[in-house]
Amino acid sequence: MGAPTGNADFYAWGLIGKPQGLKHFDTKAVGVQSNLISASASVLVFAINTFKRESNTDAGEFDILIDVNGDGVPDYDLAAIDQGAFESGSNSGVQITVLVDLATGNILEEFFVDSPTDGSTLLLPVLASDMGVTPASPRFSYTETTYDLLDGTQASLPGSASFNAFSPSISNALFVPVARNATVLVPVAIDPKEWKVTPARGLMIVVEDNFSGAPQAHLIPAR
Repeated sequence: MGAPTGNADFYAWGLIGKPQGLKHFDTKAVGVQSNLISASASVLVFAINTFKRESNTDAGEFDILIDVNGDGVPDYDLAAIDQGAFESGSNSGVQITVLVDLATGNILEEFFVDSPTDGSTLLLPVLASDMGVTPASPRFSYTETTYDLLDGTQASLPGSASFNAFSPSISNALFVPVARNATVLVPVAIDPKEWKVTPARGLMIVVEDNFSGAPQAHLIPAR
């Protein structure tokens, strides 16, 4: 049958880690992309790549802690959790993103998580404006923590990453079909001025049709 057609999904690569010892859901890398739906609104998508495949990621919880005012303290928690557990206390096997305002405790149900069965990638969407991320206040930083709900262990990727949702420092949100056994050249760009404020590690290119594990997220460093 050979290789299938795949789609290369581009993210600004922000976080990277070594295996942290979690039996399940051991996170390798995280990136983010901005999908403009108008001049003043964007749907942000965080991509999480794990070292190993899992049949269903709803037995884990994945948290992106987001600082929108630059004081070094998280203001929001974007969590990928089981929808049934969140809404009724009974697991459904379907994951959603919920956004928690850490100052007020207010919780918003955002979108479904894109997490294919037997895969190693999760895509977590959130509406930027729900966090106060707008063209007037476009920058934020983020960290990531994973919880293995099967055995109660947890681990966080080291460091933090930053991003400008309306004028990113590196090209992202490109979605490029690649035919089997073919090559596609994709032009990308860096904004040198914004790079000084919100640098990325490079590009994180998610291909959910690749073999599970690291191959589902190609990490391309940028100088």
